[in-house]
Amino acid sequence: MNAIDALKRFQFFESMEDSELRFLAEHLQREHYTPGQRIVEENMAGKGLYLIVGGEVKVIKERQDADSLVLAVLRPGDFFGEMSLFDGGPHSAPVIAGTDTELLILERDDFLKLMETDPIASLKITVRVAKVLSFRLRTANEKLLAASPKDGKPLFGYFSGYDDSGGI
Repeated sequence: MNAIDALKRFQFFESMEDSELRFLAEHLQREHYTPGQRIVEENMAGKGLYLIVGGEVKVIKERQDADSLVLAVLRPGDFFGEMSLFDGGPHSAPVIAGTDTELLILERDDFLKLMETDPIASLKITVRVAKVLSFRLRTANEKLLAASPKDGKPLFGYFSGYDDSGGI
């Protein structure tokens, strides 16, 4: 399957025009992974947005005192690496292929080029990523609430350490 046909299968790109999809298709890398193969490591420099075309990946958190915790299982039509697409920061968790997996990767540098050449297309991608990030954050908040102590103490202290020096 060519990259444009693969992109059309993603709900992520449903609002994009064929010309926008062609630009993206020209700037995507295709990678294949076998079961158990690590795709990204925690704290590894972020490459960009990984789109799952085929297979299944597991986002995990490794713990020294216990088995790894599976944070998410992602399948075709899902994506990961979206934070590094925007901030260029490191990956927050390892991602491992659960099955034979095919990915399309939009590297951050190519996304920045898209922002310059087609701001509308890049805005469509940004809005979609923001919606998914909001959903994921709400879901994580619900899970934290369910697992939190009932003593009224905050799980996290006040933090304002946001640094915008690496922004777009």
